Amino acid sequence: MIKFKNFFRGKTFLYIVTAFSVGVFYVTLPLPAEAIISVSRFLEMHPAVVDLKGMPRDILGGEFQIRNIADHRIAVYPFVYGVEEENGVQKFLDSSLADQAESLANWISLHRGVIMLDPGEEKKVQFNLQINLRAEPGFYHAVIGVGEGATRDDAEQDISRAATLAVNVEVISDVRVDFALKSFRATKTFLVGSSPAFSYRVLNNGNRPEAPRGELRIYNRRGKEISFIPTNTEGKIVSPGEEAPFSVNSEAVFPIGRHKAFLDVSYGEEGGKHLTDTAFFWVFPLIWVFAVGVLFFAIIIAAIALHYIYERRHRKTVQMHPMRPYAHDIIDLRRGAGQTRDKNGNE
Repeated sequence: MIKFKNFFRGKTFLYIVTAFSVGVFYVTLPLPAEAIISVSRFLEMHPAVVDLKGMPRDILGGEFQIRNIADHRIAVYPFVYGVEEENGVQKFLDSSLADQAESLANWISLHRGVIMLDPGEEKKVQFNLQINLRAEPGFYHAVIGVGEGATRDDAEQDISRAATLAVNVEVISDVRVDFALKSFRATKTFLVGSSPAFSYRVLNNGNRPEAPRGELRIYNRRGKEISFIPTNTEGKIVSPGEEAPFSVNSEAVFPIGRHKAFLDVSYGEEGGKHLTDTAFFWVFPLIWVFAVGVLFFAIIIAAIALHYIYERRHRKTVQMHPMRPYAHDIIDLRRGAGQTRDKNGNE
């Protein structure tokens, strides 16, 4: 019993525990994809996993190596299968029956002819991958297999006997969000007894339909905000390349004077991008306009009355004191005026 207790306290037990811990560490240590090897009955293939990332229309490339581990010459054929995960279970799909926009297997192109390998011979195989332009963002999976057989049908008969390469592609978003504010103005610059209305136009220069939203704030002549109006509350969507009109109406009545309207249109992810512009308008209350009109009319009537009175008095003065010309101020310009003539008409 004493010897058994001394065993746990001695160096031998410490050495055993250390060796066991190191062994567990190396067994559970994850290896990089380049170090993973897929092995079939006659083939060794590496790497076993390739991870790629790109956007729609991108052309990506990759390669793998195969080696004949048999003791005789073999003929192998590469092939591609799509992989779909359903209820947590992966299953292989025939690429010819899959949708082009959703099947990674249909995006992959490689040499599919026979490859002859001598014992111990190793060859490199390259492949290209073009992401479909209609591919949605997300993860896509496929398997490149290399099977041994006298014909391609024999090689593809059982994928479990083939050396395989798992291809994983992440399609990232190719969304371009870009709007331009083409115009913004008040429907009427001068308002008399009515509420203001505004209109603006935006152009979608991006490649994704979106509903731009925002707000319109109105400030008085002292710079104080007196009204707030949300824009595009109905969620009108603007398609790519479309220039769409929007209108903003206010039901408030504003005091007399000059006012500033500030438009802020937001779009993009979480409204992170903004378009801004300003417009000015004048407000005149109806009572003021009526008072000014009455005053102006009264001034016109008074001017006419004064003119009439003046003309009447002037005409009466002229009648009472008519102007008579004096005789010495008159010059006779008639021919022969001022000369005497005889009976015969001679001067």
